[in-house]
Amino acid sequence: MALSKSSTGGLIHDQHFSIRKCKFGELPRKVMDKIKKEQQRDEILHCVCALLNSGGGVISAEIENTDYIYTISGLGADLEESLTKLLDVFRIEDFIEFVQDGNTLHVFVKSWCQKDGGPRLCSIDSGLRERSGSCTPYVNPNAVLDFIKKKHQFPLRQPLAKRSKRIDSAQMFFDEGEACLNQSLDFGENVNVEFKSFESQNNLEKRLKETLPKYISAFANTKGGILFIGVDDKTKKVVGCGEGMSAPMIEQMMQDLCKRAKTQAVHLLNCTKKMNLLVEPKYFNVKDSSSERPRYVLAFKIQPFCCAVFEDDPKCWHVDGDRVARLKASVWLEKMQFSDPDHEFIERFKKVLSLKDSPPQCRPVYSTQNIAKLQERIFSVPGENINIISDSIPQELLVEHSNLLNLHFVRSQEGPGVMVMSTSWAVDINLPRSKDVICEALLITIGCYPTLYAWVERGSPEVWQSVSKTAFNLKQKLVNLGGYRGALCVIPSLVDCQTGNLILNDADAPPYPDSYILDHVEDVKALLQSLTIVALSFTSPLSDTLGCEFFNLLTEKQHSILNGYTGIKHLFIHGPPGSGKTLIAMEKIQRIKNTYCCEPREILYLCENAGLRETMRKQRICLCETRASFMKTTADSNDSIKHIIVDEGQNFRVEDGDWYKKATHIMQGKHGVFWIFADYLQRTHTVECGLPCLESQEKAYLSEVVRNSKNVFRFMSQYIDKIADNSKFKEATHLQYMRKNMKLSHSIEGKLEIKDYITPVEPRVVKLVNTLLRTGHSAGDIAVLYSTTEQLQERLPSLQKESLTFMFGRVEEVDQDKVVLDTIRRFSGLERNIVIVVDPVVHPFQSKIQDNVLLSAFSRARIRLYVLKTETHSSVRNMFR
Repeated sequence: MALSKSSTGGLIHDQHFSIRKCKFGELPRKVMDKIKKEQQRDEILHCVCALLNSGGGVISAEIENTDYIYTISGLGADLEESLTKLLDVFRIEDFIEFVQDGNTLHVFVKSWCQKDGGPRLCSIDSGLRERSGSCTPYVNPNAVLDFIKKKHQFPLRQPLAKRSKRIDSAQMFFDEGEACLNQSLDFGENVNVEFKSFESQNNLEKRLKETLPKYISAFANTKGGILFIGVDDKTKKVVGCGEGMSAPMIEQMMQDLCKRAKTQAVHLLNCTKKMNLLVEPKYFNVKDSSSERPRYVLAFKIQPFCCAVFEDDPKCWHVDGDRVARLKASVWLEKMQFSDPDHEFIERFKKVLSLKDSPPQCRPVYSTQNIAKLQERIFSVPGENINIISDSIPQELLVEHSNLLNLHFVRSQEGPGVMVMSTSWAVDINLPRSKDVICEALLITIGCYPTLYAWVERGSPEVWQSVSKTAFNLKQKLVNLGGYRGALCVIPSLVDCQTGNLILNDADAPPYPDSYILDHVEDVKALLQSLTIVALSFTSPLSDTLGCEFFNLLTEKQHSILNGYTGIKHLFIHGPPGSGKTLIAMEKIQRIKNTYCCEPREILYLCENAGLRETMRKQRICLCETRASFMKTTADSNDSIKHIIVDEGQNFRVEDGDWYKKATHIMQGKHGVFWIFADYLQRTHTVECGLPCLESQEKAYLSEVVRNSKNVFRFMSQYIDKIADNSKFKEATHLQYMRKNMKLSHSIEGKLEIKDYITPVEPRVVKLVNTLLRTGHSAGDIAVLYSTTEQLQERLPSLQKESLTFMFGRVEEVDQDKVVLDTIRRFSGLERNIVIVVDPVVHPFQSKIQDNVLLSAFSRARIRLYVLKTETHSSVRNMFR
């Protein structure tokens, strides 16, 4: 089913569906045509269900009966009963409010959330059936979790024919394939048997098409069974069906019905059997000496299925783009099974957002920080006032527009609350910035609706559309990412940047009920905590590994660099290993793209090694080149570049020319962003890197290590201490400052093992990888690193001799489910949960920086680090004394 979103000038700032000509009230609906009545009910019900599952929104229905008054006549019994059934354990008022505005009834829908272990999604019915005695009821959507648990506990029962030592009468009747008219069967309906006569049905095929999926689902989900067509369910007598049809017609019809049935067999997330749904159709003649027209008994034998068999897609809707769409059975079941991860080391982190009692689109969020304390530091609510946060507004913007902080319309609000100003809230939530919007501010305070203010030169439909889109997406993120559970809207409002006065608000928007106004300081803080998740959120590689938004909240320093240095075009960002430099570089590129409405060809990402370049290329948000390939490009090919982000800058070299001078020349006169991320602790060569001296750099610092486990961090710290203590005079102060301020932001213990072997180490490497795979890790968790290309090529034949149960891949395949096998240098800037470093050595010319090289290798491990070495490498032994 598809419904167009409301098109009132494109200014609506919420999910908004319009329904034309609908009757409301008890008496008007009671005398309606039955088909029309059901159509109107289903249209409203599907829209409500979709909005509940998609962050909430508004339905505006045109009232057909012009004398209707909602407060007097109500909705109508059929609508109220359907909504009550949909919400099940909740009251209608918990999620839905009705406001009549002239000849329109507005239906305000909040986002669905679980209650007492209930389902993740709101559904009219599950599409699943079971057998209970001789009945075939639907599995209630609120009982689906019990159904799934039962399937997990008893994933497969014995096939029907092997269920007991004796072959029961129903099975014998099926196997013999003989029947006589009016024959009394010696068995009746039960959990494994169902009778249907269909004797009086003229259209046998149509009737079977309606009935068969129901019993396939029910028998397959229970213990298996047989559906007999042509047997009276009350008398147990054979009456036959399909009178006058030929045997080939019957056989073809049964085959076609089994193939075309809407029934869907879906496996649970942890299913290992992956068996097929088996339905065996069979027919046999009914002997009748009094008639020349043949009759038949049709039988469908259904084997029990390991997981879930749906009669049809669940009656569960969601918003897909600009339409209401029904969820497929496989998607629905997957979403219903989502739960908080139970990985052992997650327990050491603070659960910021659990799936329990969260909106359907949310994923679990874990962090190293308490969300309430984090919110108080970033978006504090002081006393009874409104805290105006304007740190991210560049000074030159304030000078150019002196009225930006003339907030008399805000200061008139009572408070307590917060007004968060931004150069662009659109960019903050990953939307393109409107060139007509100077800056924006989000007001969250008691006594009013959450409001997004946009300072503009003048109002226009295009500006309204842009700001409304930002308000809508911000509201959706607060619910679907931030997990806010209350009634929520974000009202767009324009501010004249010359006078500081408000421009007329969006008159086309429906009038929200008073329940959408924040009444208490607790509501304000709850919404600000959701805003904190939205503002600090990014997706890390570990998030995808664990199936949750893990480590996805930026540290306060990372957040301040992205938001507090927006006016600084040329900046050097220094951070220790594991502080998230590459992730921040990626986030900065995305913000540049949205802020300046750039094409990917206008942003250049530069790094030293090809593995990191290929990883970034797969993001498809910018040009990605190594330093070497960049130096080969001509001036003409660089004309389109407006912004440059440099990663791992400490490892750049000038052997092919002065790359920094070339990059600076490209940026000359373009006023673009030129940010360089570097970590002198991880320098892996001794030649000139081309960076300007530290004294002339405008610097920002990252200090919190968020990537590495505690044991890996402790091991890394030994090398950081040695590097800082032995550094040259010019770098000593810089590195000692970094060491002093560096800290680990979590308490994952992780694992560190350093082992010596007398014999060649390659069999040990393969054995260790196989052990890790057997204990639940995937190939995509592991990287095996050698020191040099020459060393890797020398050892490769020994590795290939071993019996491998997995695939090796190079750094270019780091995003695939393969064990990365490569060198320390080529893996620089990348990371994996488990890193195995084999015989770490350095070239003689790297002897002065061997600690830097080893630190670069060891810091690639997120959780576990294994160092395997042979005792014949005396230089290796000396490194670990």
